[in-house]
Amino acid sequence: MENLINAASGFLGNQAGQKGSGNGGFDLGDLGSLVSAASNHAQQNNNPQDSSMFSQIASHLQTQQQQGNIRPSDDDPSDDQLMQHHDQVVNSDNNVGSGEIGNAAALSAIKSFLGNSGSQQGGGNMQSQLIGMAMSQAAQFFDQKQGQGLAQGSKNDAVQQAGQMAMKLMMKNQLSSMIGGGNSGGLASLASKFL
Repeated sequence: MENLINAASGFLGNQAGQKGSGNGGFDLGDLGSLVSAASNHAQQNNNPQDSSMFSQIASHLQTQQQQGNIRPSDDDPSDDQLMQHHDQVVNSDNNVGSGEIGNAAALSAIKSFLGNSGSQQGGGNMQSQLIGMAMSQAAQFFDQKQGQGLAQGSKNDAVQQAGQMAMKLMMKNQLSSMIGGGNSGGLASLASKFL
């Protein structure tokens, strides 16, 4: 756990130095890097056919982020709700919607990313790596649930929700790091609850 928190703290420090204009310091990174990260992760999970979908959704996310339309809000699920969504997707035989699948994928990506100490795979900055991982995980979760007859909604919506939620969690993480230090909340706090 200590290594996980240290990795999250290091992630916080790196993100604090990446200042994107008009986005509270958040930098989505190069669009190609985001698509590459998602595609590489999908390839590792023997699911390479989603690359074109990743490209379309990544472009949409970039546009929405640049316009300031993706940011944390009071309507977002709490940390506890995110963990409930993850449990529903991974461990239950209940029907789950694309929103829950996307949220579960974002949380799963944070676990995997911080568990690997934020190691980069396939190029790109840490933010694009984590978002790409979340998008790919959402596609994988949706396919699994659809194969069980338990998926509601569309894979496209699940992947888009995963990308948006990953971005929002990182934005919240930046805010908490500026207020009270790297271990005061955000990804480190969420990861400590999750593991």
